[in-house]
Amino acid sequence: MENNEDQYPSQTLLRLRKDIIEKRKELQSTHELFLRLSEGEKDSFRRVIDKMIAKYASIMEDLFTNIEALAYAQVALRDQLDTIKDVVVEIHDVNGNPEMLRKIDKSFNHYTDSH
Repeated sequence: MENNEDQYPSQTLLRLRKDIIEKRKELQSTHELFLRLSEGEKDSFRRVIDKMIAKYASIMEDLFTNIEALAYAQVALRDQLDTIKDVVVEIHDVNGNPEMLRKIDKSFNHYTDSH
């Protein structure tokens, strides 16, 4: 039985994007909150800690942006791989050779399973 994520990659991608946007908003809020806290903090140790937390929240926000970009790239690569497989199978020499078709299927399945 196929995984729903394989059947509907665009829906999976939309859910992932929604989750990432929510996390980035939370991280933006955390970043802003700790920057404000650091500005009003009298204790230098707490001020440094507040600034560090704000900095790490900003870094995490950037990481989520990169994760989103990688997810889109992965879906695009999967689409390209499917297109390439269709083209390869259409080649007459390949289409008439069951052994070659088996090797192609094995290679494509190995690639898609690992990615």
